[in-house]
Amino acid sequence: MLKIDVNLDILEKCISQIDAMKSGWCKKSRPSKVGAGRTVTEMELLADCYEDLYNSILKLTDNTIEYFRNLKNSYEELDKNTSIG
Repeated sequence: MLKIDVNLDILEKCISQIDAMKSGWCKKSRPSKVGAGRTVTEMELLADCYEDLYNSILKLTDNTIEYFRNLKNSYEELDKNTSIG
């Protein structure tokens, strides 16, 4: 059986780096709608797309952090159980 070699210190460091990077992102508030017409409507649609994209990236980043934390915990638990049993 092959051994899976995971450096948990590096994994924790990378998790922390991703989390720190994410915490540096600041959501910009949308400017109030001024004017009317097709250009304003198109700009509002574009702003909606950017807002959706921003929220999706945040969710993806949160899920990535959670995945790697669970992976790290799983390896630590497996290592603990292996050393006991």
